[in-house]
Amino acid sequence: MQPVPGVIETGRFFPNSFSRMPRYFFDINDGTDLKDEVGREIQDPLALRREALRVMTTLMAAEAEDSQDCTLVLTVRNGDGDGVMTIRLVCQIDDG
Repeated sequence: MQPVPGVIETGRFFPNSFSRMPRYFFDINDGTDLKDEVGREIQDPLALRREALRVMTTLMAAEAEDSQDCTLVLTVRNGDGDGVMTIRLVCQIDDG
């Protein structure tokens, strides 16, 4: 039988044999704080930026339908709870 990578005969894992994607949490504030308790696994900084912008534009579109003025703040935290990115979007609609 061939050995399984990362497992020795005793069934114990080598600590560095598997690489997990980092998990990021997307906290939203639209006047009320909403903490992300689940998070998302995202591979690299560019993918993280794209996902954060996708989330914000989707939220802003929904928010702008119901109000004239809205401000959304998205704070992205890493698995240690450190803030790694903040996006602020302000929308002001003046109907003619």
